[in-house]
Amino acid sequence: MGCLPHADHDKQYVFNSSFFFFLLPFSSKILTNRLSHPLTLLLFAFLSLFYFFDSAAFDAARLFNSDVSKWDVSRLTTSVNMFLSALSFNRTWCYEDFPPWKGKIGPTDFKWSKASLFCCPPGKFHKPSSTDLFFCAACQKGQYTNISSLPTTCDKCPRGFTAAALGTAECGECELETFSNVDRSKCSVCGAGLYQFDGVEESSCKNCTKAKYQDFGGQKECKDCPAGWYQSQQAKPFCLPCIPVSDFFFFDIFLRTGSRLLFFF
Repeated sequence: MGCLPHADHDKQYVFNSSFFFFLLPFSSKILTNRLSHPLTLLLFAFLSLFYFFDSAAFDAARLFNSDVSKWDVSRLTTSVNMFLSALSFNRTWCYEDFPPWKGKIGPTDFKWSKASLFCCPPGKFHKPSSTDLFFCAACQKGQYTNISSLPTTCDKCPRGFTAAALGTAECGECELETFSNVDRSKCSVCGAGLYQFDGVEESSCKNCTKAKYQDFGGQKECKDCPAGWYQSQQAKPFCLPCIPVSDFFFFDIFLRTGSRLLFFF
């Protein structure tokens, strides 16, 4: 095998050396002449085309010492069989994650290598631990993925949004006066006697305190009992009227024993 350095010194491209040795007898004769010889320039021009366009350049490659996703493939027109026998190339990747490669490479190009090229659709994620190399699992309720890629986890729906079904690609927004629960699987509403408390990260329902009430659901605060009314318990949707002392009447009973009983009504 031969190695042709890339413009970046930390990379090397491995190519089919048989083609190079085929040209060697011709190139040695040409290079004995001046470097400015027309045939010399023609040879280097031809090798340049081979370097950028020969799809079989890596057909017999066994090892890659750099991240191929970062290669400059802007001048590559096809990659058929490029990684066909690259037995040490065991990467699983999605061309959606590497736009320069999109449309220039396909799953069949890795036929005898250990690599795989596929993408999980929106609403699913890749599980490397699965026995099925191409297995994509559905996102759980409250989670989503909205792009075709190879994520190993799904994202949690943002606050105020939910995913009520498995394999959701886009979270739905909660209606007015409702909020998403902690696991983002549904929208909730606070009933009468309660109010919606919006914390730093989550929202929840809390009881109205004593002397307060809330007669409607979906509210973010409780009301004070008006003058002449009271509430001695929590989480109540109403207040009670106060009874003036003058409205009380009583029976004053003296017993034979000298005791006195008072009955208030």
